[in-house]
Order: sequence, then C-alpha cells, then structure tokens
Amino acid sequence: MSVKFSYKNIFRRLFFTPSPPLPIPPSLSPPLPFSLSPSLPLSLSNSLFLSITLSFMLSFNIHSQPTNCLQRLANAESLFQTGIFEDIPEILEECLDSYEPSEKLKAMKLIVLSRYMNDDVTGSEETMQLLLKEFPLFTPDAGDPVDFQFVYNEFQVKRLVDVGIFLGTETAWGIITEPWSPFADEYTYAPGFPGYSAGVQLNFHINNNFVINTQPALSSYKFRIHYNEPINGILYLKQNEQQTLIELPLYFQAEFLKSHVKPYAKLGGSIGFLISSSTTSSIERYDPTYDEFIYSSGDIKNNNKEFRTSPIFFIGGGIGLNVDFNKYRFFTELNYHQSVNEMLKKGSDRYTQQSLWTEGWFDSDFRLNKASLRVGFVKSFYWIKKRKQE
Repeated sequence: MSVKFSYKNIFRRLFFTPSPPLPIPPSLSPPLPFSLSPSLPLSLSNSLFLSITLSFMLSFNIHSQPTNCLQRLANAESLFQTGIFEDIPEILEECLDSYEPSEKLKAMKLIVLSRYMNDDVTGSEETMQLLLKEFPLFTPDAGDPVDFQFVYNEFQVKRLVDVGIFLGTETAWGIITEPWSPFADEYTYAPGFPGYSAGVQLNFHINNNFVINTQPALSSYKFRIHYNEPINGILYLKQNEQQTLIELPLYFQAEFLKSHVKPYAKLGGSIGFLISSSTTSSIERYDPTYDEFIYSSGDIKNNNKEFRTSPIFFIGGGIGLNVDFNKYRFFTELNYHQSVNEMLKKGSDRYTQQSLWTEGWFDSDFRLNKASLRVGFVKSFYWIKKRKQE
C-alpha cells in the first residue's frame, strides 16, 4: 500500500466523521454541477472544502511521495505515534533489504508492534521470528513496549553450531626424559623459529555456557638442540628439527559472562599424525692448539620421520576471548599442550660415535611441548522456535 493511500486514510479519519443527514431546502434545488443526496455525510460547503483540500493534498503527494526508504521509516514512526497501525507493514516491508542493520531492526520492530496492535497476532509472531533470524543476539531494551516484549518472550533462541577458520603460530620445545647422548646434560631441546597452524574451527553448543570444540589443523613447528658450551671445548654441534603434522583435537570449553565479549577456558587433548620430520645439522671442530676451526661440515640434512613416534598424543588446553557480532564471532586464544608419549620411536638408537662426529645426528628421548597463539572467526547457526504454551 502506498504512502499516498495512507494519507487518504488519515484524512478520512479526520474529516469524514458521521453526522446526521441535513434536509435540503427546496430553494436550493436549482441546477448544480452535481446532484446532492440526503445521505451525504457533510454539508455542501464542507463537502466542497473537503474535495478541494483532498485534491490539493493528493496532488502534492503524487509529486512528493517519498521514494527514500529512510523517509518511509520516519513516516511509519509518525503513523505509529498517531495510532495508525494498519498501513505500516506495507510501507516498510519493501524497504527492509535496503536498510542498514540498525535501521532494519527499527523497521522490523515497528512491523511487529503495528501488527500486534492491529490484532494480527500471527503476523506479529511471524515477523518476530524473521527478526530473530536476522538478529539472533537481539534482546529488547528496557524501554521497549510491553506488547513487544510479550511477543519476543514467545520465542526461544539457541546457538547450535559455529563453523569457521583460524590461523596462528606454533612454538615447540622438548623436555628430555631419557638421555641417550653422554652429553645430554649439556644441551636442551630449545624453541626454534615459530611455525604456523591453520585449520577449521567447529563449536557445538551444549547450552549458553558450555561448548564442545574441535580444531582440525595443519601445524608446522621447529625446535633445536642447544649446547651451552662446545663439547670438550672442541666440537660445536647445531641441530634444528622441523615437524609437520595433522592434528585432530577435542576440547570441553566453558564460556563466561553474558555479553558480546566472552572469555573462555578449555581442556582436552589431540592426536597428531606426523607428515614429515627433518633435521638440519652442522659440525665445526676447533683446534685449541692453533686457536682455529679445522673442520666445518656445512648443513647436513636428514629425514628424521622414521625415528619419530606417530601418532602423537597431546593433552592440554587454553584460554581465549570470543567477540560476538550478530551472526559472526571472532576469537583469539592461547593454547599449551604436552605430548603423552615420547618422541623417539621405540627400538631406535640415534646415538653412535659415527653419527655424532660425522653426520651430526644426535638425539635423546623427550616429550614435546607446544604453545600456540591463534585468531579466527566463525559463522554461527541458530535454532529459533516458539515456546510451548503451558
């Protein structure tokens, strides 16, 4: 229905008020441009005035009818304030897709209220359901009309699942559990250059506070064997190892605070399937007599996967922060994990004099530690249903 027609209704309400028919004196029966009937609601002078007024106003509306949807929203608010509800849905509905989110929410609230006030309860509930699908995090303000809050409370909104992606950094280091090298007390498995992690984020919401979370990911990280001093003062050894694995984690996550910004904590574990493990080693021999290096091996590269345990079982958890934006959620988190099983595959002997002095291979048994910093976003899917009447 057009805005022009809405103004017709306004003037009809203002001017066409019932009044008893007036008798027409015979003296007024001479020819007139139109015939009069005793059933006319107004006197001749009022009818002429009204006709002229309506013609002027309708002509004005034809030329000034607002095509701007913001003007329609302002007109609808004015109609609502004057108690004229029936035309508001038709004025606003064709503009809903063109509004910004804040304007669209205001328009949909007006439609819900106008239909409810016009005794169209079914239409009001259908519009409320559409509103909640578009704005699932919406809650009424304290100043919203009681009727609007009543319709809102007829519905239940539950977040079911979040699906998204994340990117992050991975830092790894080891804790020696069984020293195979006689020099094990002199070195550590220190963190190497940070690696990366990328994957999919899936959240399954149990209720408003508890979530089952998984993050299937591709991860890569480096760690290195670090000596504080040269071995026996003559041998400088360096070894860096890079591992790449597919991780399948599962966590139990608890969220805190009822707001758009929610801190959370999670605990669980993951299984890592090793794709590759390689080392880059170097050896330098120093002659203290002549105070010079007498040998440098350069980089020695080896495939280390056959000596590593796979799958790797991790336990751990993390803390993070969720920020909700209507249907989307951004998050950042810091995680820590430690392997349950040891990294050196059983039956492997990685320490021999030959491998140490000529190939730069040396190893002890150790457990892997990992820390990761991740950021990502997800899209949330909701279940919206009318509450059962008790």
